[in-house]
Amino acid sequence: MKTFRNFLNENAGLSSEPIPHDIDDIDVKNKVNAILGHTAVSEFMNPKAAVEQMKAKLSQLGLKTACIESRGSLGGTCLNVGCIPSKSLLNLSEEFHKVKGLANKGIEVGDVKLNLDKMMKSKDKAVTVLTKGVEFLLKKNKVTYFKGHGSFKSNNEISIKDDQKKETIIQTEKTVIATGSVPVSLPGIEIDEKIIVSSTGALKLEKVPNKMVVVGGGYIGLEMGSVWSRLGAKVEAVSYTHLTLPTKA
Repeated sequence: MKTFRNFLNENAGLSSEPIPHDIDDIDVKNKVNAILGHTAVSEFMNPKAAVEQMKAKLSQLGLKTACIESRGSLGGTCLNVGCIPSKSLLNLSEEFHKVKGLANKGIEVGDVKLNLDKMMKSKDKAVTVLTKGVEFLLKKNKVTYFKGHGSFKSNNEISIKDDQKKETIIQTEKTVIATGSVPVSLPGIEIDEKIIVSSTGALKLEKVPNKMVVVGGGYIGLEMGSVWSRLGAKVEAVSYTHLTLPTKA
């Protein structure tokens, strides 16, 4: 039997993180596979679009493959509210910061103004291009794409409800659960995405705050802090550890 572990090793390129043992229970010769969400599998695979590649490859191997996603766009956390929009804003804010400092180097370009609305639209365009590209990849490889919230009715039955609460039930031999992540708050603090924002909220602020406190010294918080600092906010970072960007020992 060719297991899913064999499939991943042959086709994806793995990081140093171990693959869960129950991955071996998935036989790639089974007829039907459903994939719920996008992100979790990429935690032990190197490619950024690892799950999308996996879906396409399963279909190429002759499996009838379905993808269920409630977000409304493909690509998971990374493409929609993670790596891609944050890197876009990092790049755009760096360009703004560089131009603002040109006068100090003898290059006068006049009054440089920030158009935050245009900057956000540029970031959104980058996200849309990539998510539509992923959607094309699945369509090209004949992966059925369901927009809705998936839940198990039984081991081999999945209920899918769209935004109109219309239910579709599909039968599946094997299911990969890759539902991604959600922001975690502190006890007693509610994220309202206005005053107290998650990393997702920090990607779409409507104006530059005068002051911002970033809780956590990891790369996500520091990326967002860098963006808004370059755009004019006074940013302070608070970290539990004595190091920023802590790494595994």
